[in-house]
Amino acid sequence: MHSLILLLGLSVLASAQLVRIPLERRQVASPAGMTSQSLIDDGGLLVGNIEVGTPPQSIPVVFDTSFSLTWVPASKCHTSECRAAPRRYKPLKSKTAENLHQKRSIKFDEGCIESCLYTDTITVADRTISNQLFASAYHVTGTLGDNQYLGMLGLGGFQENGTQWLESGDKVDLRHRGRLTCPFPPLPKDNFTNTLILLSPTLGLRRRQAPPPSSNTFAQNFFGTTQNSAPAVMGLSTQVSGPINKRWFGSQFILGGVDHDIYQGSIAYLSLPDCDYGNTKYWKAIVKGVRLGDQVELKLAHKSLVQLNSGTMIITAPKRQSQLLHAAIGATPSTASSGNVTSGGVGSLDDGQVPVTTTVYRLECAKAKQLPPLDFYLDGYKVSIPYYAWFRTDNADPQMCISLIRDSPAETKLWTLGGAFLNQFYHIYDYEKSRVGLAMHRGYNNATIVALD
Repeated sequence: MHSLILLLGLSVLASAQLVRIPLERRQVASPAGMTSQSLIDDGGLLVGNIEVGTPPQSIPVVFDTSFSLTWVPASKCHTSECRAAPRRYKPLKSKTAENLHQKRSIKFDEGCIESCLYTDTITVADRTISNQLFASAYHVTGTLGDNQYLGMLGLGGFQENGTQWLESGDKVDLRHRGRLTCPFPPLPKDNFTNTLILLSPTLGLRRRQAPPPSSNTFAQNFFGTTQNSAPAVMGLSTQVSGPINKRWFGSQFILGGVDHDIYQGSIAYLSLPDCDYGNTKYWKAIVKGVRLGDQVELKLAHKSLVQLNSGTMIITAPKRQSQLLHAAIGATPSTASSGNVTSGGVGSLDDGQVPVTTTVYRLECAKAKQLPPLDFYLDGYKVSIPYYAWFRTDNADPQMCISLIRDSPAETKLWTLGGAFLNQFYHIYDYEKSRVGLAMHRGYNNATIVALD
């Protein structure tokens, strides 16, 4: 999840001006009620500040469309990962913080966290959710962040009732809250009502605070704040500029509508799959086929899906399909035993490092440059990305290139489209109309979207 440098160059219009956008939050409201927040591009991952607590504490996190639980590092976390974080959450400094007395251990491929569940006020893109559930991590190990950020804003992975998180449908009971430390001893029960008695260090009994939002997941509550004034739509845009070995700037998170000034052509809208396709449809689309020009045509399993995952740079494919694709182009597999992966659980690369026990495919850069676009047939559209979107040079050997397509670690029919794919487009998440959208960045034409008959 550190800096990842892709392979060749992207072209921009001669008049385009590169602007370095600071990490601090900036909001711009349109007359229609749409708001936006500036992000930074940290190796292809989109990072921005969320404001937690009262008064607000600004904490930089990655914006992740694949996971539903938001988490931030706690002030009491003293691992090396937390010490490197720009800022940490201090619940005792927030008048609206509530400890739920529940611990959660979360294991990612890149590391793990030990956390306590809290509710507090969270603000993103000028939209505020009170009593929002999130995790405050008091122990963090692995490569879950860098000196730009640590933590995650969970924008996906939830069910219709908002309860999909930590791969569990169990809804956290937000009715019982208090200011005890976490971990905590078992709480006493009222013998007559069989309900928990909540103790406060200063008040003895603590009454229920303001009603919690209807969902455990931030994204669903987030969309709910736009219902009366603007569409329940969000989007992420990475402004591309070349050459590709340089960092990208001008990225933003957009809430409450579609910004028509940042894309060209039409938006390709893809319907979310129904319940026959799995336990959560956020944010996925049906894929009918994957081709590499006339060289490779992959036969996909029935009811195959792609997931739009802004929490990783990597594209993951079912293992057999990944193997066939790389074998057809002459890429050589090798297994690595150290490195760095991202919050989506699949990985990004830094300085030649790769995820633990991950198969990495290498190809001579001269051959990679000759590859045709990689085509995804998605629900009535052919969406194509150029070769340099999914290859990068190997720092250890500049003559060789590393594929950003990886084998899925589990048996699955799901493709994960990370930043190697998503950063080519303005990607839109329409909760109101149950669909996702892809649009071409204005002034950038190397990726394509073609409507099929």
